Amino acid sequence: MTAAHCLSGIQPSQITVVAGTNRLDSGGEFYQAIRTVINPNWNSVLTRNDIALIEVSQDIVFGDKVQPIALPTEDFNEVGYWAELSGWGSVRLIPPVAKNELQYAFLPIMDQAECLSRSIKITNSNICTSTRTGQGACYGDSGNPLVAEGVQIGIVSWGSPLCAIGQPDVHTRVWSFVDWINETIN
Repeated sequence: MTAAHCLSGIQPSQITVVAGTNRLDSGGEFYQAIRTVINPNWNSVLTRNDIALIEVSQDIVFGDKVQPIALPTEDFNEVGYWAELSGWGSVRLIPPVAKNELQYAFLPIMDQAECLSRSIKITNSNICTSTRTGQGACYGDSGNPLVAEGVQIGIVSWGSPLCAIGQPDVHTRVWSFVDWINETIN
């Protein structure tokens, strides 16, 4: 599962999924993508319904370092809950610098009414997190998971063009797409 905008114009043959490492330069198992499915309601102008799925050529092997993530069984609306964002995105805007190690940040979930008031692009199919200076999503984090209580509640979609300056990060709300996800994978 990733953001639709990450796959726009990309063929499955150009995608390799790596699982089982926290480093960009080494380790892990490689899985070739054989199919990508972008949500049919994806709107690139408004960045809405920003979700896509990647099918790989063989089953991913689970073990100590690779575990499945649960999909939500109910909507997540706990304002102020500190959800976990992880990714290999840049750790600063200028100059952009990516780390070799997987980065983590805990960000509080914003009130949905406040989230909606931030932009006409935001709908109830989004979830916002507050950022602090130096902590939040940045370039290269799109498509990464937002996790709460062992459940993937969001997918990094977009934010302020300037990274982690106190403006909210906007995530695709996974709960809004659970039926589509299940229909697609079945």
